Amino acid sequence: MSTAVLTEGDGEAPGPDRRSRSGPLVRMVPRIGLPVLLVVLLGVLVPDFLSVGNLLNVLQQVSIIGVVSVGMAFVVLTGGIDLSVGSILAVSGVVFGITMLGDVPAPLALLMAVLVGGLFGLVNGVGVTVLGIQPFVMTLATLAIGGGLALTISGGSGVVFTRENALVDFFGIGGIGAVPGQFVVFAATALIGWLTLTYLPFGRYIYAVGGSREAARLSGIRVKRVLLAVYVIAGACAGLAGMMTASLVQSGEPTAGGLTNLQAIAAVVIGGISLFGGRGSLLGAVVGAFVLAVIANVLVLLGISPYQAQIVQGVVIIAAVLIASGEIRSVLATVLRRATAGALR
Repeated sequence: MSTAVLTEGDGEAPGPDRRSRSGPLVRMVPRIGLPVLLVVLLGVLVPDFLSVGNLLNVLQQVSIIGVVSVGMAFVVLTGGIDLSVGSILAVSGVVFGITMLGDVPAPLALLMAVLVGGLFGLVNGVGVTVLGIQPFVMTLATLAIGGGLALTISGGSGVVFTRENALVDFFGIGGIGAVPGQFVVFAATALIGWLTLTYLPFGRYIYAVGGSREAARLSGIRVKRVLLAVYVIAGACAGLAGMMTASLVQSGEPTAGGLTNLQAIAAVVIGGISLFGGRGSLLGAVVGAFVLAVIANVLVLLGISPYQAQIVQGVVIIAAVLIASGEIRSVLATVLRRATAGALR
């Protein structure tokens, strides 16, 4: 009996079926229903929350962390982790600021910021795939390297630039009508990511590698190439977010990364992507980013200090992990289905 071995050229790698990636609507009820209920509840408890101006603020707030979360989703779906995205954001923002101080055209400065992020991602990927370093350790090292590099090339202070440019304005405080330009960038990034994971062979390879690297390898998938690619994607997304951050404040800040890595991981976990890889959807990561943005926005409206807000974010991460566990998720799904069925009667 012969066994057919699939290669990347065949375009049909094994892995979860389409239900594990997009999921039937019923499976998405707990993931989308809870944030919707959260927004409705906040609209009742915090009257200013549903004002048009504040909702536009939420779209602005979700954009940067949302872009980083898209890249993080690619990595986590393979069973990896990237702790360096905050430092990559900072370095890329500083590089963008430095180039904007010179005579470098704005599009080229934008491209350089993204390339810097992609280069850091390449270093992470090589460390994980070629040197065999665990993703946690490798990206923790580049977190430190990136943070130190950002402080070194900036001289420890922000690189302020004042050059007026339509492209920079769009990625910063501008937009299309009332819609923030940063949200347009986030939406486009998320759409490209979703299309890639859902319809392209590369997306199937990612799920297959996350499900079982050995099985993926035996099926002809070049596992190391897939892993290398997802870290480059995560780095490029962080680089894009760094450029967006610098455009927003007109300065490349070496400490801009802050808790970006934890927030991106939290968004992915809240969205239901398994930290063990192979399960989840990009839509979930987008929803998770919105949940974090909504919570941060409400805390500001309630006058909660930024220090206390970090405590709340930590509690949200713990709650998300609990919700992501099988038993609690099934209970929530049952409750929501029964509530929906009762409302339709």
